[in-house]
Amino acid sequence: MDEKQIQDAKSILSELCKSNNVTEKDILSYKRNGNIALVRMVYYTILKELGYSLNQIAMLTNKCDHTTVLSGIRRIISLIQSE
Repeated sequence: MDEKQIQDAKSILSELCKSNNVTEKDILSYKRNGNIALVRMVYYTILKELGYSLNQIAMLTNKCDHTTVLSGIRRIISLIQSE
């Protein structure tokens, strides 16, 4: 992953946090309360749609591995499909 990808991901995170009234620190933490977890999963999904790999997203969000990211993306897709 190059520096531009990292900066792009940080910019997306910043805008997403501003528009959802959460902090970047919360999104990158292990907190699991509703709004924080939802915004985090949306962030995963946006990055995946932009072509980031699951491993890259896990690295950017301080998660242990790609399966956490995959689970979050699947959850967002499920929520979208149920609406």
